[in-house]
Amino acid sequence: MRHNFTPKQQRQIRERSGDICEAGKFDTEEFYGMSRGQTCSMPAEEIDHITADALKRTRIQSIDEGLHVCKIHHKIKTASDRKKIAKATRLDEARVGIKKRKYVWPKRRFGT
Repeated sequence: MRHNFTPKQQRQIRERSGDICEAGKFDTEEFYGMSRGQTCSMPAEEIDHITADALKRTRIQSIDEGLHVCKIHHKIKTASDRKKIAKATRLDEARVGIKKRKYVWPKRRFGT
């Protein structure tokens, strides 16, 4: 189940950022592919979960769990999060006994 920020929380995050991308602030440089101490100064457009919502699995407690970021940094983080989410899903499915079905190639018929 997806847990989104409430409109009130979104407003508070936007006010905190001043509509400037927060990528790199609050020790998040690694998530956004930035070097230590580097920040972004582009206009912020999207609200991003610091820890991917699919990995966290609990309700949002505060605005400290989100950042107001530009589209570029949101795409960068989402790309790396998708790999982590896929792995977590595979591990969850394996834990309950669901295995990925392996495709069996049909046998060729010769001379028919």
